[in-house]
Amino acid sequence: PPNSIKIIGPDKGKVGETLTFECIVGPSNPAAEVTWVIDGRPMLPIASWTKSVKEGWITTTNVSVTLNSLDPDTKSISCYAASETLRDTILQTVNLQILYPPGIPTIIGYKKGSVLREGDLQRLQCVSLGGNPFATLKWFRGLGTDREISGLTTVSGSGVSSELIIRVKASDNEATYRCEATNAATSEPLTVSIKLTVLFISSLVTIKTKPKFPKNGDTLTLTVDTGSCNPMCFVSCTKNGVLLTMHKDEVLKAENFGKNTKSSIEFIASPKEDNSMIVCESYNKELNKTAKQKHTIRIL
Repeated sequence: PPNSIKIIGPDKGKVGETLTFECIVGPSNPAAEVTWVIDGRPMLPIASWTKSVKEGWITTTNVSVTLNSLDPDTKSISCYAASETLRDTILQTVNLQILYPPGIPTIIGYKKGSVLREGDLQRLQCVSLGGNPFATLKWFRGLGTDREISGLTTVSGSGVSSELIIRVKASDNEATYRCEATNAATSEPLTVSIKLTVLFISSLVTIKTKPKFPKNGDTLTLTVDTGSCNPMCFVSCTKNGVLLTMHKDEVLKAENFGKNTKSSIEFIASPKEDNSMIVCESYNKELNKTAKQKHTIRIL
């Protein structure tokens, strides 16, 4: 009977690939009869040949397998070598892992166009179903110079998910969060991304006077900057408790895709204005929040 049997071939394959396995049996006398069984079903070889050696005959046979999406995650490849004369059979079985890509990931927890507020706690969950093996999920913030962010990964019976918890900042306005899914069957990452919209108000309200040290009779210009807000902030000022009528409003592009409102008012500097207290407020209507700044006018 044959005293050895060996299957040579890959242990992994991707859907769509055609793989070849070789079974070497021997030596035996007479030559062994070799059959292939794949997932419990006999398969015809694509080629078989024998080689005469001192101890008898070495039999070699090849079989090809084309992997498809209906295959199980693991295929069983068996080679049987039988000696009809001695009614003896030996076999070897190898398992072939079939690799296929995971499902395209989706992000749960934020809908396009939804509005967040600075300081909110936001949960984002990336989910990818299927695949063999399951996907490896990675989070990234930004485009171009990406920065990977750690998420909490959970594996279920149908796939994998990764949860990202962020404390929303003004810098998250218009920021892109991307989730990538990869495994051994993907040639490039499968991606999904979202862009956040965040409402915020700057606490850095500034008040400037021109000239900086006004003299009696000078035209004094007082300018207020709200800093970056989303949406734009409105300005109101009082002088010694009396509401001022601001004359100019200029809205400029500002950091974090916000708007900076610049308002100003002019009046003639006089001794009675000395030590006047200016209080200005920046008001974000959507957030219903205000930021204040005070300034004391000194007249030389």
